[in-house]
Amino acid sequence: MMAAYLVEGGMLNKRIPIVIRAVLGLLPLLAACSRYDVIPSRYEQQINRSLTFEQIQSAPRSHIGELVVWGGEVLSTARVEDRTRLELRQLPLTKEHIPIMDGQPDRRFFAFQHNDDRFNPAALKKGALLTIVGEVTGSMKEQVGEADYQYPTVEIKNLTAWGNPETAPNVYRYPYYGGFFP
Repeated sequence: MMAAYLVEGGMLNKRIPIVIRAVLGLLPLLAACSRYDVIPSRYEQQINRSLTFEQIQSAPRSHIGELVVWGGEVLSTARVEDRTRLELRQLPLTKEHIPIMDGQPDRRFFAFQHNDDRFNPAALKKGALLTIVGEVTGSMKEQVGEADYQYPTVEIKNLTAWGNPETAPNVYRYPYYGGFFP
């Protein structure tokens, strides 16, 4: 009976196409609202996308001040003076900037964050996957096993924690723009 009424016309028949058009018109807007930008727009133009991890590792001083986007797996966290040091195993990123677990050689870097009330390193458990927008600050030599290892270092400008590989992509943002750390 309802279908017959819609086919025959009347006010409801004229409203349905308008409602459908309105809903379809809002879908792209709703999709855009739910999109998460791993790289904040204020950093987008500053990032040197042609710079590789290997280039920075081999000549860290010549790249000081450049912005990079790196993926990583948390190996350890530590408070060092007035900042937090994250030791990460560097991982490749998808086009959406999500780290991918793979069999690449063990490449590591340190990411530093000045301590403040918003950053809780305890929330970053060993094995958590991160995407970091960071400014290259040089390098540090540390012992890994029995060998010296030259760690490239970055100052964190923006961090996205995806969780552990089993739970990714659960998104937690730093700095906090409406997000939270668990």
